[in-house]
Amino acid sequence: MIRIRAHHLFCTLLYEGRGYSGAFNTQMAETAGALKDALKCAQEDVLKDVPAGAQEGEVTVCLLDSPDEICGACPKRSFDGLRCAADGRSAALPDAAVRMDRALLAGLHLHAGQSYTYRELIRIAADGLTHPLYDEVCGTCSWSRKGVCCFERLQERLNDGVAGGLRTADAHTAGK
Repeated sequence: MIRIRAHHLFCTLLYEGRGYSGAFNTQMAETAGALKDALKCAQEDVLKDVPAGAQEGEVTVCLLDSPDEICGACPKRSFDGLRCAADGRSAALPDAAVRMDRALLAGLHLHAGQSYTYRELIRIAADGLTHPLYDEVCGTCSWSRKGVCCFERLQERLNDGVAGGLRTADAHTAGK
C-alpha cells in the first residue's frame, strides 16, 4: 500500500522531475513511478481479460490529509515535520497543503484514511475533475503559479493519457 497526501494524487500525475530538492525529487519520482507502473500493469491485465480484483499490478493507495513519505523528503516541511511551508508562509500559519488535501477529498467525494485502488482513483479523478476544483486544490500552489502544472495538462493526463488506457480497456471488457 502506498500512503499519499490527497493532493499528491494530482502532483504524481504531472511530475516531470522538478522539485524542492534532490531528496524530494528522488522520493517524488519513486512514488510517481510506482503508481504509473502499477496503473500500466493493471491496464495490461484488463486487456488480457484478467478478472477484476485479480490484477497483479493493482496497487492500493491510502489517501491522507497529512504529510506522507514525499513530504518527508521536502526541505519546506516544518521543524516537526507535520506542516508544510511550501506555499511560502510560516509553518505556524494554517497549512495550505491540508486545505488542498481536504478540497480534493471533498470535491471528489473521497475520504482521508480510506484506501482505494490507484486505478479507481484515476477514474474518480477523471470523472470528477472540474476547473473550479482544480483552482480550489491547486490555485495557490507555487508549481501551478509557475505554469509547471495546469488544469488542461491534468485533465489531458487523466482523460487521454494515463486514464485513456483504462477507458479503452474498460470498453474492451464491457463488450464481452
